[in-house]
Amino acid sequence: MQFLPKRPELELGFRFAREHWGHGYATDAASACLAWALAHRTERGVAIVDPQHGTSQRVLTKLGMQLVGCEQILGHTWSVYEAAPDLQRFTLELRTRTEQTRERETSPAPPVGG
Repeated sequence: MQFLPKRPELELGFRFAREHWGHGYATDAASACLAWALAHRTERGVAIVDPQHGTSQRVLTKLGMQLVGCEQILGHTWSVYEAAPDLQRFTLELRTRTEQTRERETSPAPPVGG
């Protein structure tokens, strides 16, 4: 989480090396950061993403963020997503579901006939 230059919004951002894509790390990390920001900050929460980067856009929509338009920021045109007012509840529910899924995936299989 950081402030965008010369703007009042608190920006959610993430970047991972390509070999770590597709493992849910962005969703998990962004969910935790967004939950913290919504619980402890009063600024409008936004995320900016390259309009050509569909994977990052899917992460943001999975978190319940909504596309509100495109803007010129830092010399580039970005898609701007905004955290909806009821997003804190949604984000916490998503984190709980994600944690439960990971626990099931890492738990040893029950004994057969046991």
